[in-house]
Amino acid sequence: MINGDDPHPADDVYACAIIAYELFTGEHPYQRKPADVALREKLRPAPVKSLTKQQWKTLEGGLKLRRGERLQDVAQFYKGLTQKRRSIKGLLAATVLLTTIAATVVYRLLIGDQLQMRVVETQQKGVECLAGGDAQCALDSAKAVLQMDGDNRAAADLLQRASVQLKMQQQTDLLTRFDDCAERTDGSCIQEVLRRLRELPADPVMVANLQTRWDESQRQRVRDQLLIDARNCAQAADWACVTQLTQPALREREDEDFRALLTAAAKAEEELQQARVQQRWNLDQATRRAEECLSQQNFGCAEEQAQAALATGIDPLAAQTLLQKVTFAKAEHESSLRKAKNVLAKGESCLQKKNYSCAIASSESALEFVPEYPPALQLRAKAQQAVERLKSQIVIE
Repeated sequence: MINGDDPHPADDVYACAIIAYELFTGEHPYQRKPADVALREKLRPAPVKSLTKQQWKTLEGGLKLRRGERLQDVAQFYKGLTQKRRSIKGLLAATVLLTTIAATVVYRLLIGDQLQMRVVETQQKGVECLAGGDAQCALDSAKAVLQMDGDNRAAADLLQRASVQLKMQQQTDLLTRFDDCAERTDGSCIQEVLRRLRELPADPVMVANLQTRWDESQRQRVRDQLLIDARNCAQAADWACVTQLTQPALREREDEDFRALLTAAAKAEEELQQARVQQRWNLDQATRRAEECLSQQNFGCAEEQAQAALATGIDPLAAQTLLQKVTFAKAEHESSLRKAKNVLAKGESCLQKKNYSCAIASSESALEFVPEYPPALQLRAKAQQAVERLKSQIVIE
């Protein structure tokens, strides 16, 4: 009945042969596997050593998995197993066979009806489970029926439909989990879901599309973070940082946001370069004017220009050095001026005492401290004039 054919006496022969084999050996000839499975796996029962060749040939003929190859009725099976010669083996075989036939009759009359009822009930339960969307329940019911009736085509069909529906349910659950993993950006979870989808197995194209979708979402996440970082750099006017972040992204693919930032960075860098050129010119001008003022001992002017050079920010060290030079020159000039004033004070005293040579010497000393110092020039001129007047008054007789 493997193919769902109508009952046939050969099926009773098969049942008798199974029971007889178990009585002789204590084991099932096909490891308790359904006939279709045993046929597919090419299982063959081990010979029973206690039987004659003729008896084993008869028993083996009753155990054939294909109906057409099997002994066709129980009488033929009985005759071949008991033989005409009444040996000890023949009597033993007859006893076993009678027991087998009796057991088969009991099974068919008593147990068979109960088993068939359980098969029907379990099958109905499986159908209801499948209709209710419980594929696992339907799958378990179909397997239970096939254990009781390995040739049940309805159960086999139910098993197939339940397996398909269970696979679809599992696939749906995994797709839902995929979305949850993606929302949490959980890469290990994503790979686990994809692995289980491949094991189902799910449609390879669908799995490949999911992998592509995840990879693209990861690239988008990296891109968005990179864009945030680049905009932060732009806000801080760190244009080198903007260029460093946007150029690699644009080499990978064109992106209008990154392109706009890179263009803004290039424009800002150009403006900065122009500003640096202008500032350098301002620095050079301020330095030149400060030196001119310093040479004229116009320390206020020199200090103002030095501060202007420092304010350009182009070369702070050079500007600071210039400012220190102005400050030092101013301090040195003030010190020399104080010394010149002190010396002139002595020269004025000498002039009042008509010690003109002393007055002239004091004015010369003051001019050494401060060249072209007007008070010293005036004192020297007065002393020299006084000397000339005195010379003019001398009469040589």
